[in-house]
Amino acid sequence: MRFSLRALVLVFALAISSASFADTFSGTAVFNDTNNPNTNDVVFTGTFANPSFSFTGGSGFVYSNFLTITASTTQGGNGIVTGNDTLAVVLNFVLPDPQNGSLTGTGTITGHTNNAAGTITWSDTTITFSDGSTLLAHIPDFSFSSANISDGKTATVGGNLDLTVTGDRTITTATAPEPSSIALMSTGVLAAASALRRRIKA
Repeated sequence: MRFSLRALVLVFALAISSASFADTFSGTAVFNDTNNPNTNDVVFTGTFANPSFSFTGGSGFVYSNFLTITASTTQGGNGIVTGNDTLAVVLNFVLPDPQNGSLTGTGTITGHTNNAAGTITWSDTTITFSDGSTLLAHIPDFSFSSANISDGKTATVGGNLDLTVTGDRTITTATAPEPSSIALMSTGVLAAASALRRRIKA
């Protein structure tokens, strides 16, 4: 009997397995100058190399999408950012899900500009999906000089939006054993049954 139980445990272990799966993320990235119409003299516009994109990857995978930002003023403008100008990158994702059809996730990376420091400083954000998948969105800090954007001039800075898969779902699946596994299990069960019969006769 002990051998029969072992054989049954082997059957279930081969038939049921848990594994992490690489997810496919489809998303959009939109740049906004939230102070536009501006309360200061500088207007920021931003474009992504791929405004709409899709990638597949498991935990640790990084997808990069280059962001170009142009800062400009009108003719006669002094190019000075008075106080802080707030920028934003809005991210929207759809993640296919075998049980629910699809899952959605959103997140916003906020950037702050400061004329005195001559920088655009970004705050990371994490996008979380209901199946346990997570993405970390990061943009490096940019540097610019307000002197380059006075009196109608423009200045361009840029860097990658990095999306890192920080968590991917684990799915438990039932799989049919391969023919070789079935043969091995059958041999084990028959041997266990034969041993049991011999014990009963004894």
